[in-house]
Amino acid sequence: MNTYVHDWISYLRDTQGAAAFPLIIAGVALMGFGWRMWKLCVVLSFAIIGGGVAMIYLPESSDRWLIAGAAAILLGAASYWPAQHAVSLLGGLIGAGAVMAYLGELGLTGMPLWCLAAAALVIATGYALIYRNKVVVLLTAFLGSALLVSGLIAMVMTSRSLYGWFNGLASESVIVAPFLLIVPTVMSCFYQMSESRRSQTGI
Repeated sequence: MNTYVHDWISYLRDTQGAAAFPLIIAGVALMGFGWRMWKLCVVLSFAIIGGGVAMIYLPESSDRWLIAGAAAILLGAASYWPAQHAVSLLGGLIGAGAVMAYLGELGLTGMPLWCLAAAALVIATGYALIYRNKVVVLLTAFLGSALLVSGLIAMVMTSRSLYGWFNGLASESVIVAPFLLIVPTVMSCFYQMSESRRSQTGI
């Protein structure tokens, strides 16, 4: 997991601030109106999963990006029509992925890890099926917060002194990075739930 985070930060550094504005706009839009764009978010999430899995397991070759792009398009398109059911499956996949990442960091491998991940998949899918609205709000709030924070990091990276101060602060305290994600996620969840109730619109 840390490898992917470092790769993403390296990408943000290479953009030299060009990615900051689009990421911030997309993040704010998802944080404020994600529950209205839930179907688009589901399709994009499955596209990211399809492309990401292909990139992880495909060997290095000239066709790697092409195959990963095709996998992203196919999986994203396949999730469009059964979007309401795909929301539940997406919640299950995220739950299973979180369990695998956490237990993998603890050193658990092999069949026990896969069995626990399968159990997490079933439990998280069932929860997402029952509480579909809340799951959509949580997912869009988290994705929006991740994009917003990424945009702000890309902006901070344009200033060496400011980035050095922030990097030192994050290195000294392990709660800084999670705090930056949790706070906007919680704020977005409360806002989206109140707006959803006010308009009386369900998913």
